[in-house]
Amino acid sequence: MKRPELKLYELQKQTFETQKKLLNARYLPKAGLFLQGGYGRPALNMLSNAFESYYIGGLRLNWNITGYYTLKKEKKILDINRSSTDLQSEAFLFNTKLSMSQQNREIRKYEELITSDNEIVGLRESIKNTSKEQLQYGIITANDYITYVNAEDQARQNLAMHQIQLLLAQYTYQNTTGL
Repeated sequence: MKRPELKLYELQKQTFETQKKLLNARYLPKAGLFLQGGYGRPALNMLSNAFESYYIGGLRLNWNITGYYTLKKEKKILDINRSSTDLQSEAFLFNTKLSMSQQNREIRKYEELITSDNEIVGLRESIKNTSKEQLQYGIITANDYITYVNAEDQARQNLAMHQIQLLLAQYTYQNTTGL
């Protein structure tokens, strides 16, 4: 099957995995370097009254630990959402396969009907031809002959209708599978 819904479910699962990684990264310590410089009076020496350049550099470490209280709950919520998406995906696959099975049965039914309709058309045509001979020899009336012609025409119409229904069932099956 190539259905867009399956791709949607897969992308949702990837989104939950990415969100879980983001949660883990959010609560890691963050380190950074900084450098600050300038030129002024007074510089870092407050007792000197001369213009001097100065600089300050260092390493900064920032770690927010308050989020660890909710981290487990947020991960659990993501896991629940992921399992919900898995269940939706399984339900969609089950329903789609069930629908495909029903449509396959319908396709087989119409194929069998077309086979029997072809036989019926052949029999009706031979009956019509026989009745045509009988009409020429005066064995049957014109009304009886028209009845046989109409029966053959009705059989051909049934064949055409079943062929159209078969095509519709095949297109519906292709739409269901996404192919």
